[in-house]
Amino acid sequence: MHASLPARLLRGLHQLEDGLLALALGLLVLLSVGQIVARMAFDAGGVWIEPSMRLLILWLAMLGALAATRDGRHIAIDVLPRLLPPVGKRIAWAVGQLFAALICALMAWGSVDLILLERESAGEVVSGLSIWVSLLILPIGFSLMALRMLVAALLPPPAESNVV
Repeated sequence: MHASLPARLLRGLHQLEDGLLALALGLLVLLSVGQIVARMAFDAGGVWIEPSMRLLILWLAMLGALAATRDGRHIAIDVLPRLLPPVGKRIAWAVGQLFAALICALMAWGSVDLILLERESAGEVVSGLSIWVSLLILPIGFSLMALRMLVAALLPPPAESNVV
């Protein structure tokens, strides 16, 4: 049986996220090892490596947070739902997801302001890469997390967990 178009698109998005996460982690490891080898063997290192590694850590954090929200492994408070009846658990789940979505949406909004400020300054992370471009992961990541949590608020809480 063939999966529906939305299911295939969602699976493709998940694969893209996982691929970007693996790529960022691989690049971070390669740059770290390369920097160590360059310092040990040649007593030198690229001045662009440190800022590039900081940028990759930011991207790893956001992509990891996206993966965590996708898999329901984000930080959550699960004390209250354990004490509530099923209807209360459902309400607590929805309220918790909506609150988390609101926080993520506010973070996305704030990161857009940050990008606009950085765009005016015309600073570069490394030669040819503007700071504002490197920060695009922030509004994209927070917006996707907000969307995931909004959708999760419409669904029942996961059976294996009583998280809010």
